[in-house]
Amino acid sequence: MSEEEQRGWMYSGWSEHRRHTAEWVRNTDAFLDRAFQLMPNSNELGVKCPCDQCSNKIMQKQPVIRSHLFKHGFMLDYARWTEHGEPPAVSSTRTEEPLHSRTEVPRLTLVNEMMDFKSKYKISDESFDDLLAIVCDIVPEGHKVPATVQECKNLLSGLETPSMKTDKTEGESSKRKRGRILRK
Repeated sequence: MSEEEQRGWMYSGWSEHRRHTAEWVRNTDAFLDRAFQLMPNSNELGVKCPCDQCSNKIMQKQPVIRSHLFKHGFMLDYARWTEHGEPPAVSSTRTEEPLHSRTEVPRLTLVNEMMDFKSKYKISDESFDDLLAIVCDIVPEGHKVPATVQECKNLLSGLETPSMKTDKTEGESSKRKRGRILRK
């Protein structure tokens, strides 16, 4: 049984009438202790509150999160604690799929690196699509390099990396038409 499957206590042990099971209280406290130990600077900055009201959108300190969880319970479908130190679940086919026949570089590795680059240099989606078109023109036929930023985001969906934010640079226009360069 996977960790996610063993986390039924998150929902079955909580009660709207605050009659939480002893297992729920024990496991909730253990979850909070673990989350605050794993996340850097959590004592000063807090961590994302996984209660049903905050839904991992608001940073809170440990006593506030504990109070929220006791009052509202955990947000739905949060058995994988990706916002609290657990790595996202990624299928092996997505992570190990090579870019093309002449490399062993995994597709996900390239996409993650490129999305980090996009975010670091604040490259617009349109400009990034143009860059991907150039890359796609260079790599061998039958490659697995995504052709658009949206394909990259879809591949990384659920990973919640900093590069997943959408950024657009105003006034930037593409000087290169999209399309494949003719091969000789």
